[in-house]
Amino acid sequence: MKPVKSFSLAVPTLLVTLTMPFSLSSQPQGLIGLNSLAAWAKAPLLRVQEVLSQDDEIVDVEGVERYVDIHEFTGKANQTVSIYLESTDFDPVVALLDANAEVMEVNDDLNDKSLNAGLTVTLPDSGEYYVLVTSVEPSGQGTYGLRVLPEN
Repeated sequence: MKPVKSFSLAVPTLLVTLTMPFSLSSQPQGLIGLNSLAAWAKAPLLRVQEVLSQDDEIVDVEGVERYVDIHEFTGKANQTVSIYLESTDFDPVVALLDANAEVMEVNDDLNDKSLNAGLTVTLPDSGEYYVLVTSVEPSGQGTYGLRVLPEN
């Protein structure tokens, strides 16, 4: 049996261990899986590492006051974007708003195996868009990573 080589690859907010041959495992601070690894290689329209905290705005979201951060990016008409919101400190919720602050899409969980949030949306118009970051829990706080990536 051949010896197994392991090494770590560190990229901002991405730490994975590659074991030769052919296995990838995510470290506790790594928040990405194989299915979204290709998306991380694209130049982001928006990338932030922030903290959702009691110092942030408090907004009524579905009848409950929650801490909220809002981030802006510029998109193009008919551009498809993927939005990833990841945290190990709280159960994140992401919403995409248009230039008029109208909610376009909301997501709580990427899938049944992940509490992280994500959206893939085709933008209707060129211009400014807003990404709202909050938590499922009204008092949810902690660090998060947000990426908005072009798919086309």
